[in-house]
Amino acid sequence: MAARRCFNLGQVEPYKVRPEETRFSKRAYLKEVRRGALITSGMALLWLLEIARNFFFALLDRIGFPVRRRARVSAFPPGRPRKRTT
Repeated sequence: MAARRCFNLGQVEPYKVRPEETRFSKRAYLKEVRRGALITSGMALLWLLEIARNFFFALLDRIGFPVRRRARVSAFPPGRPRKRTT
């Protein structure tokens, strides 16, 4: 039996035996193919949306549209604090 050396511990451990292949039924196979296709199409949709977003912001940069600055909001507004009634 072939063995390999673990470099971190210096121990020898045997190779693990590969598990037996399992056969899918036709229905399970088609289900897995459908699942893979849906995942792939979802990732492609996200990729296309990101391309559209980048194009839109590049267009705004080209026409010189100003960036919207948000107003600074503070949890403690200026002035005297209100008196609390308990």
